[in-house]
Amino acid sequence: MHNAPEILAKCIVSENAAQGDTCSSGGSCSNKDACSSSGSCSSKDACSSGGSCSTKDACSNSGFYSNKDACSSGGSCSIADFLAASRLPKKEARECLKHVLNLSDSFILAHSADYFIQEKALIKLRDMEKNRLSGLPLAYVLEKRYFYRNEFYCPCGVLIPQPDTEILVENAVFAGKKYGQGFTDNISAPNCTALPETEKISFGNTEKSESDSFAILDLCSGTGCIGISVAEELAPFFKEIHLVLADIDKTANKASEINARNILKKYKNIKTEIINSDLFSDISASFDLLLTNPPYIKTSEIATLDNEVKAEPLLALDGGEDGLFLIKKIIENAKEHLNAHGSIFIEIGCTQGAEVWELLKRNSFQNIKIIKDLSGLDRVLKANI
Repeated sequence: MHNAPEILAKCIVSENAAQGDTCSSGGSCSNKDACSSSGSCSSKDACSSGGSCSTKDACSNSGFYSNKDACSSGGSCSIADFLAASRLPKKEARECLKHVLNLSDSFILAHSADYFIQEKALIKLRDMEKNRLSGLPLAYVLEKRYFYRNEFYCPCGVLIPQPDTEILVENAVFAGKKYGQGFTDNISAPNCTALPETEKISFGNTEKSESDSFAILDLCSGTGCIGISVAEELAPFFKEIHLVLADIDKTANKASEINARNILKKYKNIKTEIINSDLFSDISASFDLLLTNPPYIKTSEIATLDNEVKAEPLLALDGGEDGLFLIKKIIENAKEHLNAHGSIFIEIGCTQGAEVWELLKRNSFQNIKIIKDLSGLDRVLKANI
């Protein structure tokens, strides 16, 4: 992956001021910006020996944020000053502010001129800005990503949740709710199409009621956003939900553990298990829902991806020569891990619908459906055993 090592190396935010941005207590400063402790300043910065500086350029002799940032003599600047000086898009700059200062949008709007950011926070904001400008995805800079109904912890090295994946969640929740309510008839699900025949979607022959347990496997779980979101939505429909979040990567295991604890802690009927596993290698149980967003990008296409996408883990992107290497393995082994009424939901690339449909058919899956995303592109395959 081009530039990925350099980008990922910047995931750790430095606690030190960046070179060229701060003034030491002895007065040494970067070019064009700083004032010495005795009051001398570079060109474009008329600063008094007491630490006062010109508008948009100034820094006190105790520190500053960046070029053209109006900072107080105490080393802090207002929210408005920060937003005016930041080289990030205003929306991203506000997200960084909200993250570091734990402020709401309404507070930032109401107090942009009279709320001053202290130097320690400015140092962190400066490092976040530099990481973002280097090409690091905003989700990694903030270490979080909003998905479906929750904010998920998303550190460097874990696949970033994307809005298109919410289509999988919505349809899996739909399936689970119908199952939890004891429906046995065929029903229609959102955004579903069938190949080659058109028929209504079936969730298997089931007579379960609200009192029964329900088992969910999120395979290649990453942050755990899929399984956690589905389990939370289905919590009112079952006495007990067993949720397994499985991934081969230990960084992903840790992220999903944190997210499950933070989001699902209020649901006493959801029991979560984190498993480090290469697909099904360490999984012996069977499930009612098997949910997966595996790597599905062709190896030859990795180099053509946007730099921000290439900053994500290659392990979570590369689907082999045809993009279907892991999808084939999952489909070939899924039946051993699905209950008699079980359903599988697989996220796919937008050109892979017909091929994955054939793979499911070849492995004797029933009621196979292609589910389109909001752009009308193939995005998810759903089937029953």
